[in-house]
Amino acid sequence: MPNMRETDVAQHVSPLAPPILLPGEDLSHYEALAEALQATFPARTAYVKLLIENLVMIEWEIQRIRRQRDEMYQVAYAHAGQEPDFPMLGMGSRKPPQDQAEIDETERRARARP
Repeated sequence: MPNMRETDVAQHVSPLAPPILLPGEDLSHYEALAEALQATFPARTAYVKLLIENLVMIEWEIQRIRRQRDEMYQVAYAHAGQEPDFPMLGMGSRKPPQDQAEIDETERRARARP
């Protein structure tokens, strides 16, 4: 392999394929998440680029699991004829950030947490 700088190598690493979407999911939400994380953690090496791509996929899956958990709770409580007496913790009632202002606000709130 010719001697290439690490930044050149990072440009040649293939991105991961987008996820298979479940009903109700939107590819633009995945792309917004990917763009936000890529902007937050600029990849200067191939390894860092792969780490960021994995972080995007893991975060997407975490959000998916939280939505599914919240839906499961809602169905269980509805089946019992009750309302949950606690807030849903996942993304079920929230949409992912839609623009840079929302992304910035989300990041600001995350940094403010202890």
